[in-house]
Amino acid sequence: MTEAFRILNNSGKATGLDFSMPSIAAYQEQKRIKVVSAAPLNFGNQNLSCENEASIQFLRSRLEAALKPETPTPSYFPGQNIPDKGNSGKELNRGNLLIDQLKHLFSFDEKGRLRLRQGHALGYKLYKINTPDSEWHFPSIEKPHLNFLKQMQEGLQEDECEAEMLLSEFSRNLYAKYFGDLFKQERAIETLAALCAEIAGTWYQQAQERPVKIDEHCLKQALSYIENYRAQLNQDNFAAFIIELEAFFFEKACLEAMNLTPFASGVFEGNFIQVSLMPLEQIKATEFCVRERLLDEVINLIARGFAPVVINEYSLVADGNHRVTSAWLWNLLKYLDEVKVEWSLQSEAMKEAVARFYSPGGRGASISEVSKHEVLSHFGAYLARPEWIARLRTQVRPHLASYEYLDELPVVLVSEYRSCAVVKLLYDEGIQTVRACPSLYERMAEADNLVLPPRASYHFTDSALLPWFNVLTVKPLAGNQEKQNENLRPRRIPNSARKLSQKTGTYQGGKP
Repeated sequence: MTEAFRILNNSGKATGLDFSMPSIAAYQEQKRIKVVSAAPLNFGNQNLSCENEASIQFLRSRLEAALKPETPTPSYFPGQNIPDKGNSGKELNRGNLLIDQLKHLFSFDEKGRLRLRQGHALGYKLYKINTPDSEWHFPSIEKPHLNFLKQMQEGLQEDECEAEMLLSEFSRNLYAKYFGDLFKQERAIETLAALCAEIAGTWYQQAQERPVKIDEHCLKQALSYIENYRAQLNQDNFAAFIIELEAFFFEKACLEAMNLTPFASGVFEGNFIQVSLMPLEQIKATEFCVRERLLDEVINLIARGFAPVVINEYSLVADGNHRVTSAWLWNLLKYLDEVKVEWSLQSEAMKEAVARFYSPGGRGASISEVSKHEVLSHFGAYLARPEWIARLRTQVRPHLASYEYLDELPVVLVSEYRSCAVVKLLYDEGIQTVRACPSLYERMAEADNLVLPPRASYHFTDSALLPWFNVLTVKPLAGNQEKQNENLRPRRIPNSARKLSQKTGTYQGGKP
């Protein structure tokens, strides 16, 4: 598959370089990690007829690699090479094909091996504790009462040999169930649906129904791929093949369920990504922010933008909480600038304006409890420190009137149930590789007052690069529309993407 990344307009044509390469040195210093892959981007020459063409090319290359493992193919983001535990600077190759990543997961996920042995396993134990108390400078706004959701350490054992043995048996069983004597052509869709459910249960045993199901239309498409490659399928490669199919169509179903239409698709830094615009109010933050870094993110909104937020199938943030919080903080600052109040803790007019911003019908009314807590606790701290509020007044306030409110952000989907996320604290310290269970996100999706503690869940998404986008939109100037042409603006999300999201109902811009 040709390495190429395209920004698409609503006719499917590439619109040019509307994004930029991140500064690797600055990124590594900020994140305190090593970027695993940093090959230069090759744009190729062909135009994509639509975003589906890129994803179909990607699926075909993955299926061909499943049939012949030596076949080169792009990876799912964030890639096959991840930082090894212990912050040693070394890399770990967990495999490119999903069946290899599943084997890697089972090597340290004892509960996963139990599911393979006996068909089920008890879930990871979770518990809640109160978050630390913090100063609150806005008495007219009720302070969100939040709880940390933590995963109990259970002393689980790693066993790579057992993982390989169990997965081999699982693979043989999949082949036997599909091509065995019980298979009937008229029940092909039903049989495939059962196999997909079994694969999903192998990655992760859901406590409840999956938030998204692969519908019959997608199952029929998947079945056509099986029939097209039927002559090449055998007991050795069938599991790898169908695991790739299940993952692809599950993520397709997730995008459709969240009403996300990719405006950029292709291979970036060796990984296939699809970037969509998602309404800010639908992106749910999952972690607290570091104060200094959040300040930098707000300032960088103007200077360079940022990478897409990584979300999972629950519309929860897997990576990018600072970006989401900075967008909400930008909107609050813009509102305070519009109503012309002083940015000071001594200003009652400012505090009243903040309360209006979050009141029913206000622009911030739909904010989650976690994001509200983070925006107001950090903004209050900035107001209390002269050097911090000075940076906002000099580096942000002069630009607020020139740009629109942020109603949506670019996002990239990484499904939680097969992400192989780990408990970051234990992984960073080199103590043990422990799975960060997807049930954390199941629980948080149900309750608005839950948040992850620091260094809880690590998806390895910061070890691979994503393109940076300028997420701010310049306010149009009367009689100056020619200068607003999107093709003249590098690193900018094209207006055509917003027009497309308006048609599909995802665009939330233009609020009064």
